[in-house]
Amino acid sequence: VRALLARQKSDRRGDTARAAALRSILSAHPETPVVAFTQFAETVRAVQRALADIARVGALTGKHGWIASGPITRQDVLAHFAPVAQGRPPPPSHQRIRLLLTTDLLAEGVNLQDAGVVVHLDVPWTDALRRQRVGRCVRVGSPHAEVVVYAFQPPADVEAVLRLHARLHRKARLASR
Repeated sequence: VRALLARQKSDRRGDTARAAALRSILSAHPETPVVAFTQFAETVRAVQRALADIARVGALTGKHGWIASGPITRQDVLAHFAPVAQGRPPPPSHQRIRLLLTTDLLAEGVNLQDAGVVVHLDVPWTDALRRQRVGRCVRVGSPHAEVVVYAFQPPADVEAVLRLHARLHRKARLASR
């Protein structure tokens, strides 16, 4: 695991597969703010690296917020992405964040109804968390008649590992009987 983490950190391209899909989503919804959720701060950083050539991308993890020019506060990230929801005046268009990459830090208790597209960059551990992610945008006061939701499926090799893990747990329970 340490070797894989070191390899990911050294990869300057970031997460190219998910970044390519996000580029398509942005093209399909040219004027709509998009929020992309993941469980992991590393995923936020990897996708942000892969989208470094796109303007108006912001990132927010538990500890830090970033835009292309560098770090900014959590409050500024939220105000630049969802000013209506934050009760702030809209920023100038060149400061507006169009794509917000974030961890599940924002899945609870934060209004993001300015966004009209929600992307699940990974599969949340529970259905309740998936609903909470979408619920940040499906709010009274949203300017969108509907919120579009995209969900990325785990890579096939991850599914195989999860099946193997479940099988091992089943065998361990049988052995303990």
